[in-house]
Amino acid sequence: MIDPLSLLVKSTAVWALAVAVLWAMRGRAASTRHLLWTTSFLALLALPALVWALPPLDLSLAFGTGAMTASPIAAGAAPWLWGLWATGAALALVSLTVGGWRFAAWARGGTQLDDAAWRSTVDALRGELGIRRRVRLVLCPQVSVPMVGGVAKPVVLLPPGAVAWGERRRRAVLSHELVHVCRHDALRQLLAGAAVALYWFHPLAWLAARAAGLTREQACDEGVLDLGLRPSVYAGQLLALAGAETPATPALSLPLVERSHLERRITQILRADRPLPRRLQAAFVAALLLFGAVTAATAVPAVPKPVCTYENPIPN
Repeated sequence: MIDPLSLLVKSTAVWALAVAVLWAMRGRAASTRHLLWTTSFLALLALPALVWALPPLDLSLAFGTGAMTASPIAAGAAPWLWGLWATGAALALVSLTVGGWRFAAWARGGTQLDDAAWRSTVDALRGELGIRRRVRLVLCPQVSVPMVGGVAKPVVLLPPGAVAWGERRRRAVLSHELVHVCRHDALRQLLAGAAVALYWFHPLAWLAARAAGLTREQACDEGVLDLGLRPSVYAGQLLALAGAETPATPALSLPLVERSHLERRITQILRADRPLPRRLQAAFVAALLLFGAVTAATAVPAVPKPVCTYENPIPN
C-alpha cells in the first residue's frame, strides 16, 4: 500500500513545481500557460499510479545517507488517512458528476435553435477552426449567459432572448464558444476537476484550478481575436453580457462570462503587445513538468543515519 504521508509530500512537490513554472511563464501567451496547467493536472492524476508502478529511486545513493522509512505511528494511521481521503474524494467526484448531469439535463430540456442565421455562423466558424464535430445550439431558460459543455457532443446553451441578438453579438458569442470546442476545453476542465477531487485536501489544488480557469478563458479570448474580431468590439460584447451572469453554473460547463475573471480578461484583450504562443517552448516546459512528476513519484527521501557518540567508561 502507498504511504499516504509520502503521497502528500510527493504531490506537494509536483503542485509546487507546477505553480512555480506557471508563475515564471506568466508573461507568455495564455494558450501556452493553459497547456502547462493541463499537463500538470495530468501528471498529478497519474502520480499515484506512478508511485505504485515505478521502482523507487533511493536518494541515499546520491547523498550517502540512510533512506527514510515510515514510522510505526504513520503506518498505524494509514488506514484512517486513506479512509478520510477516500471520503473527501468520493464527495468531490459526486459533485463533479452532478454538475455534468445538470448540464446534460438543461441541454435535453431546452429548445434546439435552428435559425438559419445562427446555423450559418456556426458552420462558417467550424470551417475556420477545423471543427468536424456537430455543435448543437439550445435555447435554455435556466441560463442568462451563453455557455458550452459536453466532452464528446458539444452543446452551446443560449438564453431565450438570444434569438433577437444582432450579427455582431452572435458572432462574438459563437466565436468564443466554438474556440472552446476547438481547444477541447470541456475535457481539460474535466481533468482539472478530477485532479482537484483527488487532491481535495491540498490548498495548491484549489489555487491551481482557479488560476487554470482564468488562463483557459484568456486562451479562448486569444483564439477569438485570431479569428479577426476587433478587441474593442469583443470586449464590449463581454461587458454587455456580464450583467446577466447565471448565478448557479453547472460544474462542467464553460460560461462565456464570469465576473471574477472579467477585469483581467478585458485587460488582456485590449493589450497592444499581445504575446504569441511558442509551441517549442511550451513542449519543453511540459516535458519538464512530466519529468518532475516522475522524479517525485520514484524518489525515496534520505535522512542522515543516527550516530551514537559516547565513550567507554575508563575503569578506575
